[in-house]
Amino acid sequence: MAAYRFYFLDDSEHIKSADYFECEDDLSALERARALCEAFHIDVWFGTRRVGRVHKGEKPRAAGDVMAS
Repeated sequence: MAAYRFYFLDDSEHIKSADYFECEDDLSALERARALCEAFHIDVWFGTRRVGRVHKGEKPRAAGDVMAS
């Protein structure tokens, strides 16, 4: 398990709070953020690397993932 930093953002993308969560990997961290994103957008970071952003009601994807068309 590794510590991921979650930044909770309002609709203007201002940080409202932040917390650490223990997750197995990037995908697990994004799934955890998705479960918490009812009221906020969440930026997920691992150290200095941004893993991705989960928007309210949006399915998460890692920053490097390619979207299918």
